[in-house]
Amino acid sequence: MQCLDFGSFAEFKLDFPTLSEIEILPEQVAIAVKGLAKWYTPKVRPAERFWQALRRGRSMPSAIQTEAPTSCAFALHPVSFDVIEGEVVGIVGKNGAGKSTLLQLLCGTLQPSAGSVQIRGKIAALLELGAGFNPEFTGLENVRLNAAILGLSHSEIDEKLEGILQFADIGDYVYRPVKTYSSGMFVRLAFSVAVCVDPEILVVDEALSVGDGQFAKKSFERIMQLKDRGTTILFCSHSLYQIESICNRAIWLHEGRMKMEGDAADVIAAYSQFLDQGHATAVQVASKNYQTNLSVQAERSPVRDENVDITQFDNPKPSVTSLPRFTRLGVKINGQDVDLTSDSGRRLLLRGAGQSLAVEIFFRTVQLPAVPLFNAEADCFERPTIALTLMTATGLCLASVSTLNQPYALSIDEQGFGQAIVHLDAAPLRRGIFRLDALLGCSKALQLYDQAVGVIVLDIRSEAAEQGLISLSHRWDSFK
Repeated sequence: MQCLDFGSFAEFKLDFPTLSEIEILPEQVAIAVKGLAKWYTPKVRPAERFWQALRRGRSMPSAIQTEAPTSCAFALHPVSFDVIEGEVVGIVGKNGAGKSTLLQLLCGTLQPSAGSVQIRGKIAALLELGAGFNPEFTGLENVRLNAAILGLSHSEIDEKLEGILQFADIGDYVYRPVKTYSSGMFVRLAFSVAVCVDPEILVVDEALSVGDGQFAKKSFERIMQLKDRGTTILFCSHSLYQIESICNRAIWLHEGRMKMEGDAADVIAAYSQFLDQGHATAVQVASKNYQTNLSVQAERSPVRDENVDITQFDNPKPSVTSLPRFTRLGVKINGQDVDLTSDSGRRLLLRGAGQSLAVEIFFRTVQLPAVPLFNAEADCFERPTIALTLMTATGLCLASVSTLNQPYALSIDEQGFGQAIVHLDAAPLRRGIFRLDALLGCSKALQLYDQAVGVIVLDIRSEAAEQGLISLSHRWDSFK
């Protein structure tokens, strides 16, 4: 009978870092990530893991390992980066790229398999909203509990409680158990706690579309206010426009690896090109359905009649709590009105480039509520942003124009009704199928309120020999 030698077990010890080994974060660094990784090993029974360790002649495995087992599945390969205080860093990547895993590791809801994370400052996370709520507790009890978890003292909680409840705006439901809440009320309360505790670091994972439209608008404005105050923000979103507009820097994750890091505009440009390559492949497969798809989009266009009461359209609430909406759109081509009431009227067959377009836009905006939390002015109408985009048949944005930073482009009366007109003189379209979309967004052009897809569809044909979608203004000359 063979006996096992257990003498080596006397050498086991726990290695804790000494004071000299603990790295101190440099000034201005809010987050330091070094070799951070997460992997998952196949499930093994504890007894088997024990005998495996003995057979290999190694000590018992620790919680944090230095190298990955050969049979593991990586959720996040080792990444390293620093985030400066007050910086806004965007994280992009396709589903399954490791974005949520990275954010959970930073927040401590997941333990890393390797590497380290150092945080300076109070951190609040918008990951799985309400994940720490006890369904048996009332909303008020959960607010106090979560605020305490985020590091607030009793006096600080009492000081901020009124603002949290006012921001959530769920009325007397705050005194009822959260298990009786709708999903909308649940995320309202959870979001309010996270953004009203004035964190030094805010981690956002696709959480800007919580609640109804008005609450989503208020939530976004609150996050923008935190940014203006100098809060360090890690922002994960599939909205590349928001990432490029909000963030100073961006990180692109792909299949668990950091593919690119740098200026937000550079990273978004590279990531967009990557997505376009995959989109182009899909377009080639579906090329025979271009005409049909455009017709369906035009039929579903939410262009509205001017007599429609917008307070009853898709949102039966008083106008003060609804969002800005289009009320009517009009289009003129070469001075002639276009019939937008039917699919056939919106589809126009035109020959040659140089068509002149004029788009008339009518909308109704809303009053900004007097909410002290972000110091909005009372009795003041929001001035939205209107944009027109010219799309190709493949869904590529060929060009766009907007009223952003042009305050005199909109006229709004005392009831909140507004109008604008944009002239597109001599549009240089050579040949192809194009559609014109109208979008209505917030004053900073970061949140979409309303849209009309396929306001008109242009089928441009040309007998010229030159190729391409657009006609470039040019002239030829000869050497003298």
